Amino acid sequence: MDNTGPGFSGEQCGRSLRMDKSIITEQMITEEETIIRIQSGRFSSTGVAYHFLQPDMTRMELSDGSTVARLGSELMGDPLAPDGGVNRFAAALSEETSGASVFHIEQKTAAALGRQGYKVCPMGVESRVGLPFSLVGKGKADLRRALNRSVKAGVIVRELSADEFESFEIEIAKLNERWLENRRCFRREFRFLARPYVGRFQPGERRFVAFEGERPVGLGVYDPVYDGGVVVGYFEAIVRCFARELAGVRDHLTLTAMDIFAGGDTPAKWISLGLSPFAPATRKNNEFDSSPVTQLALSLFFNHGNRVFNCRGLAFHKERYRGESKPVYFATKRGFPLTALYGACRLSYIDPLRFVSDSLVAGLRRFGANVKHALLSLFPSAGFSSGGEVDFLPSDGKR
Repeated sequence: MDNTGPGFSGEQCGRSLRMDKSIITEQMITEEETIIRIQSGRFSSTGVAYHFLQPDMTRMELSDGSTVARLGSELMGDPLAPDGGVNRFAAALSEETSGASVFHIEQKTAAALGRQGYKVCPMGVESRVGLPFSLVGKGKADLRRALNRSVKAGVIVRELSADEFESFEIEIAKLNERWLENRRCFRREFRFLARPYVGRFQPGERRFVAFEGERPVGLGVYDPVYDGGVVVGYFEAIVRCFARELAGVRDHLTLTAMDIFAGGDTPAKWISLGLSPFAPATRKNNEFDSSPVTQLALSLFFNHGNRVFNCRGLAFHKERYRGESKPVYFATKRGFPLTALYGACRLSYIDPLRFVSDSLVAGLRRFGANVKHALLSLFPSAGFSSGGEVDFLPSDGKR
């Protein structure tokens, strides 16, 4: 691959990851410049473009001016690329030797990487709902009930500006901390595959807060998606609420945001409810099946892994909006793609194997405690040493 393509400059681009072939450079792009590129009409923008702004992400520039983001050696999302940039990105990455995999990409990027010999696998579906949204119809009865429950509980949802949000920032930070503490597992803030919550606003970002009286009880953060410099949709990046305490708040947040996004001088055309991890893509809308073994493993996790992560419940919740399900892919050159996905999960602070092993140890401890209790019931006079060994001496100490 020639390093003298359009826009290439040694002074501008810095050292390449592979000087003789790759056009991916280590020219770091600032957060402000990344936002300008997302909002401009020169670069394609996807729902996860704002993931590039995560504190731990490194943003890099291609020789044609496209922008990619990575954490460690892994890349996140479709590149911010001008026309033809996706194909140039795929060609450059195929020559690069670090073994980078790319996650949460759409069909166009997946196809370009597939042509370069990458194994492309679905990693879930993204639910995209057209705007304006109507609650009419039998299929949306659950949404109507959820909204009514939230309203009857006295919850109101307001969109807050950056200045208004600042006055509630401490309470919302506590809400986020409590939400993390009450999760079934993985109580650390996610990153990489999921955008972590940060207190400060990003330009163009929209935030909605649910209040019970003056107390914040829910938060929704929505990232804009641009086409030709105009907002065409929003991506539901972050939702924080307690469904067991106040039923319907999550849907109340989403439906209020939908209603507001559909109005105004430049109404949005759609809203994405985000990724449903490992949800199966139908044969009709999935043209890639590079690794049947990986797909089988993800299917088993989706159907039976709710104790680790409630994939089925999340997918079922989003299906109630009756939107379009778009497959989301990851691409890798590793012989066993599942290892690449597992590595991305660990980068994101999601470690299913660690959770399973910890659960297994906890289960063995409970089993040991139950055995001990049963032995004491059968042999009331038996004693247990501090080391857990049974002492079957009679109570008088004589044999």
